[in-house]
Amino acid sequence: MLISSFSYQLGKKAGLTIGAELGGVVSPATSLVKSKVIQSQWASARGKITEIKDRTLTLAAAGDSLAIPIKENAELITLVTGEEGTLEPKTIEFKDIQVGDEVTVQIEVLAGGQLAGGNVTLLPAPSQ
Repeated sequence: MLISSFSYQLGKKAGLTIGAELGGVVSPATSLVKSKVIQSQWASARGKITEIKDRTLTLAAAGDSLAIPIKENAELITLVTGEEGTLEPKTIEFKDIQVGDEVTVQIEVLAGGQLAGGNVTLLPAPSQ
């Protein structure tokens, strides 16, 4: 699932329609995508990892998939249960991320439509 108020360009790149253009009506998001002042936009992606190649994660959700190259300086964390039963972040390494894991990735949509994955959060497995 892709979520962002500025996800028009990301959605178009992923083959999704986000609703920025409805019946000839252009939303403010369309103007932002075309602005030379805006250098990047942020979005969030969540899904199950179906492939890992080099530093690119392919996520799948709701019948859609998206390959996201992860930056070298990206913060990588997992959520673990702390002493009081609350979820707490714990830093991990890229090698700790596996196919089948559920993650969220903060994505930067760069000028020209290129994607750059930033912070990656490995989500805990659902409890049975």
